Amino acid sequence: MSCAINLLPAHLRPPRGLETKHVLVCALTGVLLICGGLWGVQCWREQQAERELGRIAGEMLILQPVLQQVRKNKELEAGIASRAAVLTRIKKERPVKWSDIIWQLGQTVPDNLWLTELTSDVGGNINVKGGAKDIATVGRYAASLRQVPNFTNVTFQGLALNNAHDKPADIPAKAPGGPAANFFSFGLSISVRGER
Repeated sequence: MSCAINLLPAHLRPPRGLETKHVLVCALTGVLLICGGLWGVQCWREQQAERELGRIAGEMLILQPVLQQVRKNKELEAGIASRAAVLTRIKKERPVKWSDIIWQLGQTVPDNLWLTELTSDVGGNINVKGGAKDIATVGRYAASLRQVPNFTNVTFQGLALNNAHDKPADIPAKAPGGPAANFFSFGLSISVRGER
């Protein structure tokens, strides 16, 4: 076996390269440091997640009474909505008090106007027919009907000028000292509130 000995002083000797065992030790140390760092980061994240879960659990305990109150309020709201629906249905199905309607029609009749026919159609509208000495009286009657709270949508169904021979018997055929008086016949349609 031969062995070489270098007798040169240390500062003159050529540097020796890294030995394999030193490289392996350095690599192993690096791997351990990296694994330890990753494990530490993972532990820190888990601790943060546990703290966040604890905070959320505390907030949930605080919010439980509020959530219960919200549930009760929703139940109350649903009950109120169902009662309102029942009241709306009752209001729609409530029959019209015809005595009030006829009284209101009669209260609004001006002088020089008379009613000859009063009917109701399937849609709940009232159809009124009558006559008047002049067209302005018919307009005043329609305007006064529009002021009645129970009536909506007062519309003309017809307006015609008739001669004196078609007049009812209780209306004089002639104006005093004048020619034969003509009259206007009219028809109105009135929607009644509450009727559907």
